[in-house]
Amino acid sequence: MTTVFQDFIDMAIEMINESGMLVTLRQITPGAPVVSGEDWDPTDGTNVDTPVKMIFFPEETIDKYPFVRIPYELRGQGFEFALMANNPGVPVPSIEDVIIRGTDQLRLRYSKPYAPDGTPILYVLGIKT
Repeated sequence: MTTVFQDFIDMAIEMINESGMLVTLRQITPGAPVVSGEDWDPTDGTNVDTPVKMIFFPEETIDKYPFVRIPYELRGQGFEFALMANNPGVPVPSIEDVIIRGTDQLRLRYSKPYAPDGTPILYVLGIKT
């Protein structure tokens, strides 16, 4: 079904897929306790790595893109944010996940879906640098 947002959706996904940097989105699942009730002795967690494309921006430019602003959030200095398309097979990012860019492991400050018609088309990810 075509929506009024379809041209913008296609443009955003095309921009990210053509100009984005290939990185790894690592989903970290914590381990479970060996004995129920003993949270201090968990088993090893699991990591699921998924290659994805993202475009990175310095967060000082966030005022140029008001749709990515989280209400009442202070303007970041020295932070980055990334845009990631919601392509098939791409997991929904959470703040427990890690982005691996080259040799750097980047933690997330926030993960916000951008869904003008109710279906997420891209994710705005705040990065701790």
